[in-house]
Amino acid sequence: MQGMPISGGFMSKTLFYKEEIFKKWKNKSYCIQVELNDNTGFSFDLSWTKNCDHAGFSFTLDLFGFFTYITIADTRHWDYENKCWEKYE
Repeated sequence: MQGMPISGGFMSKTLFYKEEIFKKWKNKSYCIQVELNDNTGFSFDLSWTKNCDHAGFSFTLDLFGFFTYITIADTRHWDYENKCWEKYE
């Protein structure tokens, strides 16, 4: 796979990518992504969101060119007016 330009002029190559909806929980999905990039630094992010679109857990680690992203999130959108998940009929 060819490298793709991303912001800041860095090049990125996806080494692994998997995204799926959990069979047991129809409104939850996970995504695991590993990339190789030109970044020579370090960044780390851990977050947990709720009451928003695609709320859930997120972990990001960028360490000397290896970027890892893992998320477990809700597939639904949040209705900010009614303060509940949107319902699709």
